Amino acid sequence: ERIKDRELKELVVRVALGAMMQRDVAQNDLTNYIEGCRMLGDLKETCLDGVVWGLLYHGPPENEYVKALRFCESEALGLQEEDFCYKDTFSRITMSYPYAQEKIEEICNGVPEQYRKYCNIK
Repeated sequence: ERIKDRELKELVVRVALGAMMQRDVAQNDLTNYIEGCRMLGDLKETCLDGVVWGLLYHGPPENEYVKALRFCESEALGLQEEDFCYKDTFSRITMSYPYAQEKIEEICNGVPEQYRKYCNIK
């Protein structure tokens, strides 16, 4: 709350959540993070992005995306939050696998059809 600069505030939130995922990546229920992100008001999406980024960064090699996508499947997410989660996750996945279109396609086929538009398969 004391940070006035918006960019710095977003950076702090994103990095803090990403770091927390290092500790909690093995947990199956991350509902508490969804509730916590909602409490941040206009920083909610920044917070959710930090969770997704942290799960991808700290997930097991070649399967980093599994926990992030499982997070997006959480019943605790509202429809807009779920949509944001998939969009954000695929944005980061395509950066992680820029030359592995087959891998992205495989991952994409495992998500609900309405979110496949975010796969960015070329």
